[in-house]
Amino acid sequence: MGEAKNGIFVKDMSRGRLFSAIRHGRSFATTGPSIRKTVNGKMMGETAVVRTFKNEVVEISLEINAESVNAVIVKIDIVKNGNVMETIEPMAPVFDETLIDTQIDGDCYYRVEVTTYDLATGKYQFAFSNPVFVRAIQ
Repeated sequence: MGEAKNGIFVKDMSRGRLFSAIRHGRSFATTGPSIRKTVNGKMMGETAVVRTFKNEVVEISLEINAESVNAVIVKIDIVKNGNVMETIEPMAPVFDETLIDTQIDGDCYYRVEVTTYDLATGKYQFAFSNPVFVRAIQ
């Protein structure tokens, strides 16, 4: 698969903040592409609250970058509770959109799996996010 690394979201690069981000799951694993994902404003490892009795929806904000001048994002899988909810094939080096899920019938989680293709080397690279959890209040 290549050389794997982790992306971690911290407010500043102190030892305490780094360990806290790891402990709380504010990270993603990657061999190349980067993922920035929030669900209703909550980061990976956090829990968003959705009040279904008020018809609130889930907003999945994605900022994905192939992180190589020669690479394109070939596939983004939005995973909800372990099943692929939606597949996007942007064929671009950057993807920045907000998706809406109106089908909230209980607590759930969302993850993202990204595949990029480097046109110069002919190699695929991957990234896998940690989940953002959703607590549905009905």
